[in-house]
Formats: sequence, C-alpha cells, structure tokens
Amino acid sequence: MADLGQEVIARLEARGHVNRKLVGLLLTGTACPATGATIVAAQRDVGWITSVTYSPARQQNIALGYVRREVWDPGTALEIVSQETTIGATVVELPFYPT
Repeated sequence: MADLGQEVIARLEARGHVNRKLVGLLLTGTACPATGATIVAAQRDVGWITSVTYSPARQQNIALGYVRREVWDPGTALEIVSQETTIGATVVELPFYPT
C-alpha cells in the first residue's frame, strides 16, 4: 500500500512547481468576507478565502487564502467577492507581523 499523499508528491515532482499557494491578505474596510469567498484579479477568479479574522495588532481584518502563482507575490492587489460585496486585499508574507 502506498503512503498517504504519495501521489500528490509524485505529481509535484513531475510538474516541478505548485499552481496555488496559501498567502496572507490584508483587507481594506470593515467588511468581513465569508470563508470560501472568491479572490479575483483582473476580472478572473484566482483563488478562495480559507479564514478571516480581525487583527488587533494591525487594527484591520486579515485573511488566509489560496491563490494562483501569478498573483501570490507580496504587494499584489486583489479583490474578494463575498455576498455581492467587493473587498480590496493585498498579499503579504506569512506569518503576519505587526507593522
């Protein structure tokens, strides 16, 4: 019997890279997107939100989300579409450190 996850690792080694990555997001405004909300760049779906919380250290909402490789660089501006609301977001390095 193969080890759990072995197929995923074999695919990763064969392709040479991953297509999505978990990133930190700084959110603008006070709206809080729902888990699973769509992350958008240039009117194209590029990922989804996995979790959201308020950061007392940063005094703003922060989130984690999976995004495509073309938008995962820190400083990239994105939008989150949640319940017919659009929320601005910026990709940051993890872990979240206070500014």
